[in-house]
Amino acid sequence: LVDRPALQAAQEANDVVRAEEILRDAFLTDVRPLVAEAYRQAGGALHPVRAYRAAGVRAQLIAQRGKFSLSTGL
Repeated sequence: LVDRPALQAAQEANDVVRAEEILRDAFLTDVRPLVAEAYRQAGGALHPVRAYRAAGVRAQLIAQRGKFSLSTGL
């Protein structure tokens, strides 16, 4: 995501403003499509929370553990 050659050139030229722009561009890049493709290639759910809810995992756990089970926080 970081344009390393451009960053190195900015650093060598002591151009702090340009170096910051390069890093900022990388930071502000929307990586959601990249992450979605990685999930797809790995065979995972594109929307993990939706898949969790659709699978009814919470209801199954409540049925197994009871509604008022306590967690130790570990």
